[in-house]
Amino acid sequence: MGKDPKHGLAAPKRVLSAHEEGRDWELVASCNDIPPTTARNIVQRGTSDVKKRGGARAACTKLTPEMEELLVEYCYCLGQCPCPQPDGGPCTGYSDLELPRLGPYSLTHVQPYRG
Repeated sequence: MGKDPKHGLAAPKRVLSAHEEGRDWELVASCNDIPPTTARNIVQRGTSDVKKRGGARAACTKLTPEMEELLVEYCYCLGQCPCPQPDGGPCTGYSDLELPRLGPYSLTHVQPYRG
């Protein structure tokens, strides 16, 4: 779990609304115990929302849209079994499905392939 915001959610909104109404937002910030630099950032960003931090970077994401599409097709196929095979006949079980290899990942397990 993340930390709770130090100033609550209402105090930064009060600073932003004071700025939008043309009032002294620095005075509102000091009365709400918000540091001037934080108040300046709220006014410059134009939002009082807390910025999202952490998570996976785009450079580290391994699941491409093509892989996701194939995974969705595969899951749909499992739910619709018997499903059509390349030769035109229905599959008799999950083992008959041919799963493509996608680089270091396969559709049988989404864990990294360490070969």
